[in-house]
Amino acid sequence: MAVLPRKNFTRSGRLSGDDGPSRLLPGLTIDGHLEVDGEIYIDGLVNGRIDGGIVIIGPQGTVVGDIVAREVRIEGTLEGRTFAHHVSITQTARVTGRVFHHTISVDKGARIDARMPWRPLNYFETLDQLPETRS
Repeated sequence: MAVLPRKNFTRSGRLSGDDGPSRLLPGLTIDGHLEVDGEIYIDGLVNGRIDGGIVIIGPQGTVVGDIVAREVRIEGTLEGRTFAHHVSITQTARVTGRVFHHTISVDKGARIDARMPWRPLNYFETLDQLPETRS
């Protein structure tokens, strides 16, 4: 099974529910825009934008695209942009792109080829209208 049925899809394509994180397991590929009300743990491949409360890219996970969330933890691969209040990059992470953050932690050993500009908290208030390119 690729997705554990902890949360249900609503008509808008959003995942909803409050009984634990949604999980995208290895072998699952999603192409497109993924919206999650709560927490999502990714060990598969996502090609596209992710909007969520907490987004965790597991050690086997890959995201190619943008992430917009309150909190992001990167243990796997990110190729794109992250917009989050708090970002954690672990020693197993591989990051290429830009990481817009208010606070950030980076473990020794993480592989990063990215700009990591600090932003004030009010910067994140309008991210639901995120343009295709933003610097």
